[in-house]
Amino acid sequence: MALTTGTAIALALSAAASAAQYQNSVNTARKQDNAATQAIRNQSAIQQQADADVNNEVQKLAQSNAADDRANRLNQYMATLQRGRQQANAGLGGEFGSDAFRTDSAAAQQAVADKAATTAGLMSRIDAGALQRQGENTSYGNLATDLGLIQRQAAGQAYVDRLRQAAIRRNPYVDLAAGIAGGAAGGIGGAYDAAALDTSAVNAGMAANSANLTRNYDARIAAQMRGIYGG
Repeated sequence: MALTTGTAIALALSAAASAAQYQNSVNTARKQDNAATQAIRNQSAIQQQADADVNNEVQKLAQSNAADDRANRLNQYMATLQRGRQQANAGLGGEFGSDAFRTDSAAAQQAVADKAATTAGLMSRIDAGALQRQGENTSYGNLATDLGLIQRQAAGQAYVDRLRQAAIRRNPYVDLAAGIAGGAAGGIGGAYDAAALDTSAVNAGMAANSANLTRNYDARIAAQMRGIYGG
């Protein structure tokens, strides 16, 4: 059965409306997927930053030892002893006295210096562990502060990403155009169907009139023939 012109136009408009709505849905879904993917990438980048900070701290901890702290503290003690050497050796030097006195004085000075160096070494060894732990605690505190900032950054980025995803909507103009096209399809189809019905009625009337005329014509011919030939 062949399609009427009205039906063909209505079908074309309906197909265009459906295609527009489908494409609008596809575009909206694609934008939402892209936004969700970007949100995951943003969080992944922030997580990588946090992981890098933690790994750096772990490496620092693995390499941490008290040697540097001990050396620094020993240098501080020795510098202090150097500044007080003159006072510590007061009365032990000079060119006076006998050779035995000067010899004993030099030995006493060396003994004082050795004792001070030994004491400084012991004190630096004792202090080194505490200084190492203090440095590690400071580093831990800095890491905790950095991770807190990263956590707030992640929360802020997640909020922005949610707003961006929530702002993605279907294109209202495409849906409006599709709705108009769909309505036009229905209107045109109905109009052409009504026109087709009216045409059918006219054709039926014309056929009936033609049949009546034919019957009347045949009746007149038959009457004339009976008049001529009788009967």
